[in-house]
Amino acid sequence: MTVLAVLPLSIGTASAQAGKAHSGTAGTTSCDEGDQRGAARAGWRDLHAHVVGTLEDGYAASSLNRHGDVPFRTEKGEAMVWNANTGERRALEGAQGAVPFDIADDGRVVGAQGNTLVLWDTDGKVSRPDALAGEMSIHPAQMAEDGTVVLQGQHWIIPVGAGLDHPRLVTTFYRWQPGTGFERLTQPNDGWSAVGISHDGLIVGGTGSAAVAWHPQGNPEIYANFPGHSRSWAGAVNDEEVVVGAGQCRSGRNIPMRWDDPADPQELPDLGFGGIATHINNRGWIAGYASTTARGDQVPVVWDPHGGLHRLDELLTPERPAKGDTLSSIDAVNDRNQLLVWVQRADRTMFKEVVQLR
Repeated sequence: MTVLAVLPLSIGTASAQAGKAHSGTAGTTSCDEGDQRGAARAGWRDLHAHVVGTLEDGYAASSLNRHGDVPFRTEKGEAMVWNANTGERRALEGAQGAVPFDIADDGRVVGAQGNTLVLWDTDGKVSRPDALAGEMSIHPAQMAEDGTVVLQGQHWIIPVGAGLDHPRLVTTFYRWQPGTGFERLTQPNDGWSAVGISHDGLIVGGTGSAAVAWHPQGNPEIYANFPGHSRSWAGAVNDEEVVVGAGQCRSGRNIPMRWDDPADPQELPDLGFGGIATHINNRGWIAGYASTTARGDQVPVVWDPHGGLHRLDELLTPERPAKGDTLSSIDAVNDRNQLLVWVQRADRTMFKEVVQLR
């Protein structure tokens, strides 16, 4: 989720997102270049990060609103919301076993129980507005501030013929809106995906060959590929309709990308071996990961609004990551520049932390 909030001046203002990461800048790993290019470090200097709060129990969703709220499910199957800034928890009523996926800035939560959409209002009261006919289950869902939800439905089939007798998972992406219900955005397993949504209901994803956006009204809009890329896809969009994702070289290397408009693809700096941009907030801060070796070892990173690249493990104060811990991924970024981070211990157990950039 992304929202507007007052931030310390040391990490910029909303107008800072006008700064662009120009294609071809030093540090960009283009498809026709070798592995030895380093990352551009222009942009914010003296950037630091510290841990705000830690959630060690339960299964947290990949969502963080402007107040630092994270929806999660306890090991007993209870849906709850945890606030990273205060440590407080609140229960979401009446949906034992339901999975919460996303939280709006006003505290509304969207989730699923089987193939039924589950909504909790700002007081935590539950409603089940719709079941997704023809699907067995609803998987990760995101909700815009107007209540529009983008989600995927899944069911199993057994293909007939050609010796294919084992089950196959079929995925279809949908838009759900209050009053109108479900609208299919893609055909089953057609290679298209719809995975991100802005507060205003602009949905982004991919066609299998290019990034794509679905406006609240009208047909899908295809985004241009960067020269030399064989395909691209989008993963997130902010309220200024800046889209982030990745492009892919013919060699298979992924390059982090942003689009300020559908015809303006731009490569983002990386660490010399590619990466993917996965989230963006309304201030133009982008989160994702960058590869550190040709074999694909990765670290979570952020790009500031001027395109400067920063490794999260180099920003955090010395206590994180602790000895044996590994920063696995950044799962969300809000407009207070807080990051929701997956951390893996040496014994491979996982927990989530909220980290503040400053």
